[in-house]
Amino acid sequence: MLLLDDGSLLVSGSDDGMICVWNLISLLDVENVESFPSPLHYSTEHKSSIAGLLTTSGISSPVLISSSLDGSCKVWDLVLGNLMHTLVYPPGITAVALHPKKQLIFSGSIDGRIFVNKLEIGLVEDYLVGAEDQSPVLKGHNGSVTALTFSKSGLISASEDCTICIWDISSCEIIRRFNHQKAAATMAQLKSMSACSAANLTFHAPKRESYPYHGRVCCPGKLSSFQELGARKSELQGNAFAVTSGNGSVRAHNKQVIRAVLPTYSETEVSGSTKERGLRGKLNKVVLAYSGGLDTSVIVPWLRENYGCDVVCFTADVGQGIKELDGLEKKAKASGASQLVVKDLKEEFVKEYIFPCLRAGAIYERKYLLGTSMARPVIAKAMVDVAKEVGADAVAHGCTGKGNDQACLPIQSVRFELTFFALNPKLNVVAPWREWDITGREDAIEYAKKHNVPVPVTKKSIYSRDGNLWHLSHEGDILEDPENEPKKDMFMLTVDPEDAPNKPEYVEIGIVSGIPVSVNGKELSPASLLDHLNQIGGKHGIGRVDMVENRLVGMKSRGVYETPGGTILFAAARELESLTLDRETMQVKDSLALKYAELVYAGRWFDPLRESLDSFMEEISKTTTGSVTLKLYKGSVTVTSRKSPYGLYRQDISSFESGDIYDQADAAGFIRLYGLPIRVMEFLPPWLRILQGMCAIAFIIASLSQGFCISNMKKGINLSAYVDAADVNAESEFQPLQNASNPKELKVKRSDFPSDFVFGVTTAAAQMEGSAKEAGRGPSVWDYYVEKFPERIADHTNMFTAIDSYKRYKEEVKGLKDLGVDSHRFSISWTRILPRGTLSGGVNQEGIDHYNNFIDELIKNDITPFVTILHFDPPQALTDKYGGILNRSFVKDFKDYSKLCFKLYGDRVKNWITINEPWIMAKMGYDKGVGPPGRCSVQTVFPCTNGGNSATEPYIASHHLLLAHASAVKLYRKKFQEKQGGQIGICLVGQFVKPYSSSAEDKAAARRIIDFELGWFMEPLVYGSYPKSMRRLVKDRLPNFTEKEKKMIMGSLDFVGINYYTTRYGRNNPADPQTPISYSNDPLALVSITNANGTQIGPQAEGSRFVYSYPQGLQQLLKFMMKKYRHPKIYIAEHGITEAMDDKLRLSDALKDPHRIQSILRHLYWIKKAIKSGVNVKGYFHYTLSDNFEWGEGYIPRFGLYYVDYKDNLKRIPKESAKWLPKFLKGEA
Repeated sequence: MLLLDDGSLLVSGSDDGMICVWNLISLLDVENVESFPSPLHYSTEHKSSIAGLLTTSGISSPVLISSSLDGSCKVWDLVLGNLMHTLVYPPGITAVALHPKKQLIFSGSIDGRIFVNKLEIGLVEDYLVGAEDQSPVLKGHNGSVTALTFSKSGLISASEDCTICIWDISSCEIIRRFNHQKAAATMAQLKSMSACSAANLTFHAPKRESYPYHGRVCCPGKLSSFQELGARKSELQGNAFAVTSGNGSVRAHNKQVIRAVLPTYSETEVSGSTKERGLRGKLNKVVLAYSGGLDTSVIVPWLRENYGCDVVCFTADVGQGIKELDGLEKKAKASGASQLVVKDLKEEFVKEYIFPCLRAGAIYERKYLLGTSMARPVIAKAMVDVAKEVGADAVAHGCTGKGNDQACLPIQSVRFELTFFALNPKLNVVAPWREWDITGREDAIEYAKKHNVPVPVTKKSIYSRDGNLWHLSHEGDILEDPENEPKKDMFMLTVDPEDAPNKPEYVEIGIVSGIPVSVNGKELSPASLLDHLNQIGGKHGIGRVDMVENRLVGMKSRGVYETPGGTILFAAARELESLTLDRETMQVKDSLALKYAELVYAGRWFDPLRESLDSFMEEISKTTTGSVTLKLYKGSVTVTSRKSPYGLYRQDISSFESGDIYDQADAAGFIRLYGLPIRVMEFLPPWLRILQGMCAIAFIIASLSQGFCISNMKKGINLSAYVDAADVNAESEFQPLQNASNPKELKVKRSDFPSDFVFGVTTAAAQMEGSAKEAGRGPSVWDYYVEKFPERIADHTNMFTAIDSYKRYKEEVKGLKDLGVDSHRFSISWTRILPRGTLSGGVNQEGIDHYNNFIDELIKNDITPFVTILHFDPPQALTDKYGGILNRSFVKDFKDYSKLCFKLYGDRVKNWITINEPWIMAKMGYDKGVGPPGRCSVQTVFPCTNGGNSATEPYIASHHLLLAHASAVKLYRKKFQEKQGGQIGICLVGQFVKPYSSSAEDKAAARRIIDFELGWFMEPLVYGSYPKSMRRLVKDRLPNFTEKEKKMIMGSLDFVGINYYTTRYGRNNPADPQTPISYSNDPLALVSITNANGTQIGPQAEGSRFVYSYPQGLQQLLKFMMKKYRHPKIYIAEHGITEAMDDKLRLSDALKDPHRIQSILRHLYWIKKAIKSGVNVKGYFHYTLSDNFEWGEGYIPRFGLYYVDYKDNLKRIPKESAKWLPKFLKGEA
């Protein structure tokens, strides 16, 4: 039996070979189940029983494929009923399946063979290609093929010989074969049509848009086959049921008719839960939280017996131990489940649930570390996901009514069910303990025996235990008497402290923003870190808690808990907070931690109040970064050392010997202030003093119950937005470079960085490729600029040939390979693949092939590509057409170009950068006019001869670049990211700015410069709007984002690339009415290479007008970004230093570049320091591979690791730095 996808037609096949096509809507209009209209079409072409029915799309109408035991497959026009093609096999066809994508028909036969045919959908006719003598044949069964289906693994076939085979359809070979007896449930799932007995025969309701299933009821009689139906909500409205019965007729029933006949459909049962009992007969499939123990094992047959539903068992691996997972699938299926789904949730459990609780200091009743309480929501969340995956309309759990997992309060549900309700309120919940007649363990055992449930049970269990990666709990037996001491052999995770080693063990915990990241200097994943600490703590007897706690349902109970790793982590986190949090923040946190723990204990993980509290905890923990060393000895944890770059402890202040810093007489003022209320209260009558104290207590309780006053923290209050850029990291005076990073003091090596930290080299197409007017490439804005304004290039050159990398790409890859780098950042030339800039203008296949070949060559050499989509070179055609970046049309064309890149290269490229340095494009091209298209209205360097408006166009250009970026990111995330598994970001100029002097005006000026450069882009990307200083100073010249655009832009980056070359000083420049309005003048600040004392920021690099080396500025920038922009993932996407072209130098001297080696080392040193401070830096890319065209500087600066001989056929020769770098990356330098 088969229902068309849109629910309009029903197809039935009978044992005598007849096929009927019915109008399902007309069937549902019939109230009398004994009278039916005639079918739309019927056929008796088949001479024996119908074995299979399939549909697929044709040109003009749906196509039906039928197979029969008479050995034929037929293709029909489903709407017209016309037979279009017949394919006959000698043996009878017993099963048929259609490949969902390749349009291949697989026909299983009586003799065990499976024939393969191609279904061709043509304009004239639809037909099957091939016959027995020319079709591929799969041979693997010795008995009749009973069922065929497809999975991600391939074709799955089942046979009467009790075998199941999984096939690779491309090679026609068996991937795996197993026995039916060992996979009974798999066999049952495999069959598309099932024989059902009177006891479990069911009707299926049509699927609806809002609710997966409307109802399912028991039915007397016997079916030869049945098929689940789906129907359009607008036409069927949830009332239809259909089934084929044993007498060969098709019966359709209206829901009201069935209700009248079948009392089991009643929604108002008297006993048990009215709501849940009312679901009996209505559920199609239930996902059961399954442990394999007695309770959940007997629930499986109970659900099948009482609800008539399919049961999918779900087990979450939250670290309870491999032994508990062994044999679960066999046990679940033997209990009657159709399948077992197991998900490894350990990393999610620790990262998303345990660590937030740790950061919050959440300890219930100051002793219980919430092990079970934290595990329930992660399991319940996964159950909701599994229910969606398998198409279930209900979930079930086996929590009992005694403890916390069962709510007996009418208003409040807990743990499992609160999570179900929070994540999918429409999902039905079945809690058997609220319904069934099983009242105790003995009843459950008897039920298990009666239903042959394979649960090894005894009449009495010693302890009730619950375990996960965080803890192991023990309840019951002698523990029920709080006077009894736990038995020594009860403990499983920890040794008795008396038996622990006699020698203490020291362990160092590294913490970043309140979250543990390392043990003894080694970074570990969250789950691995906790597991490691459990082992260390367990052998020293750490983490035993014996307590009487207040259960949620009102009773007290005793529990004994083992939490070795958690106890260590709580001690470390608390100690580091004592160093980094001020007194009042710590006190407020402690008070809120109690409420946080109470919410988690009560199962209110997804409660808005807990989420608001979590935002507060996250915010105050941003500086809780550092390390703590602890001594573990015979059950005790003692802190021996703590350190943090954000520590508030100052020895010079804390020492009472320094009388000039702390004066004992200062205490007098505090004594008078704090003592004043006490003195005033002495004048009050006694009864009023008591009342005042009671009111204070009541206020505190009310405040906590209302969630304090921070519920909006999650929705936009951003304390980090008020960080003072100049005060975060910058010193008040410049420290000379040689003192800040003396080569003798540098200690940096490859092993100082995480194993996933990438080292690469950066290049750009326009600077390297050449072949500007060859191979189908169209002109970019830089082609136009160098031709129109050759005098604006320092050496009057151009990049039409550049260094010929387009033709020498294999040579470039070899150069990268020799450097030992693992990644390469390069850009795609927009006009090389879209010469006219748009898809409608046509693609250049030669250009497309070039980048395919280049990417393949990189991957072949184990080099990961990082691809920049736009690096300064948009098509000139778009400028000619509509003004280029100044026109909103640019956003769509960039999105189209990006989509083409994702489609062409995304299967291999996993790291995308939308735009490189939009600040440079806006400022140089539209404010100063020193880059393409050379527009300006306020002359700074060159005359403004090409039109423009320096007061408005830079802002318009950057606005459109931001929208273009966000549009591309939105497209990538929606269409490509999940399938391709990549990440996408943007590259920005990372010039740090220090105050020119210690004056408040210069500090504010430094902040404004950062706002107008880095913040111009980062604040919209992180917060959805331009910096406040820009909005205040630029006013209506600054474009606005619509609400829709804000949502699209905010968060539109998986990482940010920072191009760092230098730091500057920022100096206040008060407004002057005579100063022309321009982007450069808007910040009311000037940048300078010297400070108020005349000290230069750093030595100037040879051949460059803008590079002044100040390595420590990179660390200051990174730490500022971590605090200001919500801890982003950062790649140093460019850093480099130059030497000037000097034709008088001998080649041997030109290859000596010790300054470059020292520059790399110094910057890596400060990157290492930043990482230790908690900054999420993931990689370093040196700029650049080889000397090349440096934009307005021409070929004068040499940034390359390879020397390019411009006089000898652009020959590449490695400099000393190119020979040093691979040694460094191997740990040899």
